[in-house]
Amino acid sequence: MSYTIFLYNKNTDSLFELSNNLMANDFNIFQISSIKEANEKALLHPPHLFILDIFSDADQTDVVEQCIEIRKKEIFNNTILIIHSPNTEDYLQIECFKAGADDYIKKPIRTKLLVSRINALLKRLKNTTQEEHLIHFSNQMVINIEHYSILKNNEFIFLPRKEFEILLLLTTKPGKVFSRDEIVQTIWKKEYKQIGRTIDVHIRKIREKLGDEVIKTVKGVGYKLEEDLLNKSVLA
Repeated sequence: MSYTIFLYNKNTDSLFELSNNLMANDFNIFQISSIKEANEKALLHPPHLFILDIFSDADQTDVVEQCIEIRKKEIFNNTILIIHSPNTEDYLQIECFKAGADDYIKKPIRTKLLVSRINALLKRLKNTTQEEHLIHFSNQMVINIEHYSILKNNEFIFLPRKEFEILLLLTTKPGKVFSRDEIVQTIWKKEYKQIGRTIDVHIRKIREKLGDEVIKTVKGVGYKLEEDLLNKSVLA
């Protein structure tokens, strides 16, 4: 599998050589110039590893704060964090480790050795990858299961919890018709008669936000997600 790596530096021009070297070793690279940009990209492309590249003395003054800020974000909980810096001072390395860094790599370092260090760290990851939290649709829509978010037409859509769970249920078996009773028992853990036609209201609201083509009605039976709507090339 191809691992995703975020390369962070306020001046992304300084990342050119490092980025090319890592891409040559089959890593999927995203150059990031701000923590805000990292948060936004991570919703669609959760990184396995995050490299904070320190280029100048000015960058070193806030590297510890950047570590802390990254670790505060739930989306980076399972992301390996590396500091890549020319500074060899012990105190800075210690503070970075305290702030949540997994490794501190001193510049300069040969590409082969850097890649070996990265691969060793990646072995610590769980067998299940963060990419498994994403469901890709053929209409360019992406569901992020872990963060209850949907990306469509380059805009993030956040459904209420019940609506999101209904949509998620339908994605588990594309083409299968789920009866109203089956949906209610799965989502609400109750009998359909206790919920009434509320399910129809939720379906209507989902369609209003995502489009009528996402969920199809089978009259007298229930609802389904069209089988060809999911991107099979991604799911395979």
